Amino acid sequence: MMIVDAHTHIGVERLYNIIMKSEDLLRTMDQNGVDKALVQPQAGAPDIIQNHEEVAELCKKHPGRIYGMASFNPVMDDEQEYFRLVRWAIEELGFKGVKLHTNGHGVSPLNPYSQRVFEAGVRFSVPVMVHTGAGVPNALPSLCIPIARKFPDLKLVLGHAGGGMYATEAMIVAQECENVYLETSWVSPPEVGGLISAIGPDRVMYGSDIYENVAPYLALYRSLGLSDNDLARVLGQTAIDVFKLD
Repeated sequence: MMIVDAHTHIGVERLYNIIMKSEDLLRTMDQNGVDKALVQPQAGAPDIIQNHEEVAELCKKHPGRIYGMASFNPVMDDEQEYFRLVRWAIEELGFKGVKLHTNGHGVSPLNPYSQRVFEAGVRFSVPVMVHTGAGVPNALPSLCIPIARKFPDLKLVLGHAGGGMYATEAMIVAQECENVYLETSWVSPPEVGGLISAIGPDRVMYGSDIYENVAPYLALYRSLGLSDNDLARVLGQTAIDVFKLD
């Protein structure tokens, strides 16, 4: 059974005052049998370009195991500069998705600047992950409904699936919009099981966000009484399909 962590980070994060090191990521993956991980730069990195390069270097050292996800703040005067950066990350660095960190970037999905992120996802044929949960109102899952409807061909992943408090709202978003998927770090066991029952294992994916969550969330998923096939989907295959991993 392939295990994919769909939500990890490396680098200095000033927003939450934490440092996440690549060696800790790899060690945690080894200790818990995680086969692949999608790694994002930190939204609050001191040097976001350097942080992307750090992720890219880790991908080069561990091909087929580590994959990158671009995360640039779309609130910049030069719209074309944003697209240039995303093109660099996707086409030159080989990253597999784009992130809108509503809390870290300080912007709502409905903000005109944010539209660049979703347009980039369509332009470069990659999924977009949106931070939901902590940081409301910008991080409310329901704000993604108009986006999912505006971009029906875009695969939209709600990071943290509402973060627990708004998990039910995230579920409703996914029920209303078939192109919405849920990554469940910070969601409680009963809620994770409810999400899988409501929208199916093909649209729910395991993620940790921080290394301390890797083992507990693997145990959470394994405690839900899922069939082997459904467990394989949520622990790995859904993320592999959505992000087109090797």
